Amino acid sequence: ERREEAFADDFGVESAELRRERLQRAERQLQSERDSLINRAHDVAIQAYRVIGHGLSSFPTEARVQFPQLCASIGSVAFPRLEGADLTSAFVLDSILGTDGAAINDFSSGCKIQRNLQVVEECACLSSSQLGLITTMESAVTSNVQQLQAHVQSL
Repeated sequence: ERREEAFADDFGVESAELRRERLQRAERQLQSERDSLINRAHDVAIQAYRVIGHGLSSFPTEARVQFPQLCASIGSVAFPRLEGADLTSAFVLDSILGTDGAAINDFSSGCKIQRNLQVVEECACLSSSQLGLITTMESAVTSNVQQLQAHVQSL
């Protein structure tokens, strides 16, 4: 009877230990997946920065000369940067502080995600503003072309 009690206690402790280790592995896996998603989104944002930057920097010089006031603000905007995830420091913090480290990482990642959402919102607003300037510029060019066509037809 005592042997069965000892076996049950050992089995219960072992079971609890195995369960704790399994949960820790699952938590690390979820943190890794979260950080991977943050970094994938960061990579997409960096690509968007490059495309928008290239588009704005290659805006025609002729347009800038012809319409300096309209073009003054096109491309002269500083887009805020997103933050990527730091998987290494997350694992180090986890290994040193255990569940406290995981909680710190979760809080830090949550804050980073919220800041990144704000940055994306700001970038969308800035992009919309730049698009508005370019659309105004396009209207001015279209108007000039129509005036020139009318003048040519009247000759």
